[in-house]
Amino acid sequence: MPSRQIALYDRCSVLTFSDILGHDEPLRRLAGLRDRNAIPNTLLFSGPEGIGKRLVAMAFLASLFCRGDTRPCGACAPCRQIAADTFPDLVMLLPNDKGVIPIGNAEKREPGSVRWLVDRLARRSVSGRAAVLIDGIDRATDEGQNALLKSIEEPGEGAVIVLVTADRSRVLPTIRSRCFELAFRPLDDQAIMRHLSRGGVDEDDARFIAHLAQGSFSAAGLLMEGTTCEECLALAGEISAFLIRGELLTLDLGGLQKRLSAEAIVDTLTAIYRLNMRVLTGARDVAPAKEARGALYPVFYERVCIDNLSMVTALVKIFLALRAGLRYNLNLRNSLKGSLYRAREGAAGDDASPDTLPERG
Repeated sequence: MPSRQIALYDRCSVLTFSDILGHDEPLRRLAGLRDRNAIPNTLLFSGPEGIGKRLVAMAFLASLFCRGDTRPCGACAPCRQIAADTFPDLVMLLPNDKGVIPIGNAEKREPGSVRWLVDRLARRSVSGRAAVLIDGIDRATDEGQNALLKSIEEPGEGAVIVLVTADRSRVLPTIRSRCFELAFRPLDDQAIMRHLSRGGVDEDDARFIAHLAQGSFSAAGLLMEGTTCEECLALAGEISAFLIRGELLTLDLGGLQKRLSAEAIVDTLTAIYRLNMRVLTGARDVAPAKEARGALYPVFYERVCIDNLSMVTALVKIFLALRAGLRYNLNLRNSLKGSLYRAREGAAGDDASPDTLPERG
């Protein structure tokens, strides 16, 4: 597959609701609240990472200021300003380079901190309405979230606050209880395939990437960047060759870890072998080995696919356990290598080597 990067959505894109792939139910409910003039002061968008919650939040908040017939239109002055991050009455608070939203100094109120946001909300709006998007409320400390409580309870006339989280369990109950919550689900493979196809990706490659992305636009974008997906398949191929034939296991993760987090690498390996499980159980939405086109499926079938369901199931369990352990700062390479050696020793007496690869429809 040629090296390419698919821009799934620009960071501050303002799209019409009909342009957004998936999330039909949350969009319908948001439009209804807006059209009935029944918007709660604070909304909480919860759901897995990278599925488009912030995109929906941007579109919804833009629709409150839009002057077009279809809101948001993406073309009027407020929509263009919001897309350019220059609209005076829309404030965004995002995690910093360390992945956290700091509470900030009570006196200095550094930009990008919770206390800076509280100060901004206390000021008079230009348009008569203020909008706030906090993407990653779970990345604020308990102290930081508590500092937001008064603003959430009394945000000011016409103010709307949207909180976005990938882990609602890390949002304080006192915050959650004061929000109107909308739960977002992972996107289906078809939505991701449609978007990748718009970028000129081969249909079978788009299908393969969609399987691995597990409902996340962000994951699909990372896998499409450069040769990332091919490198993940090469890593999986090395794992399969070790388990099946005892070939050398080096697990050189240096290149991948420059682009993907340890969590993303493990998630991708998990998805690759879950796809292997689907092949073995005859899933209909997986391209058959003899008919698969593009660059990715052939590599998957030739170098990765294991024709032993119990072995593949055990491998997925290894990845899931490793994923849970990463929160305790495990060394990915050493931990994975040790787990794989133990797995091979445990399967030493099994007839796990395939003579031919599976051909399922």
